[in-house]
Amino acid sequence: MAFRRGGHRRTMPTAQSASPPAQSGSPSAGPSHVHSPSSPPSDAGPSNAPSPPQPSQLQSPNPSIQSTTDTRPVVVPHGDSFENSVSIIRQINRIVNNHWGGTSLTYTSTPGPTKDLWWSEFKRAFTWDPAHELEIKRIFLKKCGDHIRHTLNHAKTRNKKPPCITDENWTRILGVWETEESKQKSHQNKTNQSYNSGDSSATYAGGSINIEEHTRRLTQEMGKEPLFIETFTRTFQKKDKTWSGDRARAMKEKYEEAELAQRNSSASEGSEPSVGNDLNIWLEVTGGSKGGRILGLGSLSRTHRVPATSSSSSTQPAMRAQIDNLTEEVSHLKGIINQRDEEMREMRRQQTEEMREMRRQQELIMKHFQLGSAPSQLPDVPDDAGEDDDS
Repeated sequence: MAFRRGGHRRTMPTAQSASPPAQSGSPSAGPSHVHSPSSPPSDAGPSNAPSPPQPSQLQSPNPSIQSTTDTRPVVVPHGDSFENSVSIIRQINRIVNNHWGGTSLTYTSTPGPTKDLWWSEFKRAFTWDPAHELEIKRIFLKKCGDHIRHTLNHAKTRNKKPPCITDENWTRILGVWETEESKQKSHQNKTNQSYNSGDSSATYAGGSINIEEHTRRLTQEMGKEPLFIETFTRTFQKKDKTWSGDRARAMKEKYEEAELAQRNSSASEGSEPSVGNDLNIWLEVTGGSKGGRILGLGSLSRTHRVPATSSSSSTQPAMRAQIDNLTEEVSHLKGIINQRDEEMREMRRQQTEEMREMRRQQELIMKHFQLGSAPSQLPDVPDDAGEDDDS
């Protein structure tokens, strides 16, 4: 830079010329902002240029496809319930309470949008194998209906509005219960309960926990799957070790007798009891499957396929005797039917002969009358023919 002062020209060094050139590797050298494409940047000092992103820092523009771990509990269907069903059923009850309000008295009469909302909330809380989708939804719908029924029955017994029902809907429900149709239905239900209750019944004594959960807990306690009678004892025997009814006690005694007979039969034949013998004995004790349900198994009834011919080796002789008796009765009835058929054929034959005889007699009578009334075939004789001859 040059300027004039007092007629003289002076030259001032510029900032660039005043500063000595930076040496490579010098501590005082500043960062270089221009780099050759072929040479890496200097390691002399920190660089203001952003560092390239690491692979772990790369994010997908669509958050929905990021690989995340699903922490929702996995639901597995088991009979008419779920495995580890206690926490799952409690969550279902909460879902129904949060979005029901008492707008319906049954699951069937619940509005469609409310049902869809329940199902959506359930899917948000749990996950499952897609192959089990239909079975899980069937059980879910059943549990929703069960909760509505139990809530209303409990409220009706206590005559107290549940917190999950609005005041408006509670007033409407009370009006429905006062109708004649509802009173008749309630009376019929009480009659059925009184008929099935008492010492002659087998009342469930497992509390709010279903049979499936009791079976799971027994399996953990025993280290193996319990027998049917062990689960039955757990769920139909009271805490004081008394039975919930005479029928329950009788089933226990009958099971022990059938099991002893099966063991004796296996010992005499020199064979070991088969895996399905416990089911066969239980079917014998309970009378088999009725409407797809087996007494004492509850929701586990669907997990056991009842064979077409389910009989243990201890019951085969008795069944053979029954079959022989039935065969003999059928043969006797066939003999009676054949005898009556023969008698009927003989009666028809006699009637046919009588009809033929009557027809012959009728023909003779008709022939006799026809001859008597028919004109004579002889020539007519004049009245005076006899007189002329006499003369």
